[in-house]
Amino acid sequence: MSRKIKSATHSEQLVTGVAGLLSDATYKHSDVQLKVGGNVFHCHKLVLAMKSPYFDEKLFTSSSSLSSSPSAAAADEQIVLHDVSADDFHSVLQFMYTGEITLNEQNVENILRAANLMKLTTYKMLRRILIGHTFSEDMFLLLEAC
Repeated sequence: MSRKIKSATHSEQLVTGVAGLLSDATYKHSDVQLKVGGNVFHCHKLVLAMKSPYFDEKLFTSSSSLSSSPSAAAADEQIVLHDVSADDFHSVLQFMYTGEITLNEQNVENILRAANLMKLTTYKMLRRILIGHTFSEDMFLLLEAC
């Protein structure tokens, strides 16, 4: 007789662990660097690829120079991103790792554009949620345009 056992805390522990990876100042598990606006973000290929088809393609296609050298040191693996500020990228990165983001009328346009640029798997959901919130009429029109 076999019995399936499920941990009641597994999902929460996994999410907490993934979120902790981003704030780990030792970069112990980091395997790729993203350079954005002069800032370097130490990231994790698996997390990026799971949340973003853009990064999945960039990091794991056979034509990717990063994926062709799996034994290369993480310090040598760097992707430079353009068309997004370091602050906006950091917000989107936080969202990718934690599922949480702070949006306001000052940052929502740039955050949505960055999320769209990275083809976030949750972009459409994020956009639908925002449309349901109270923003100015101009912001609502902007959300419709994104």
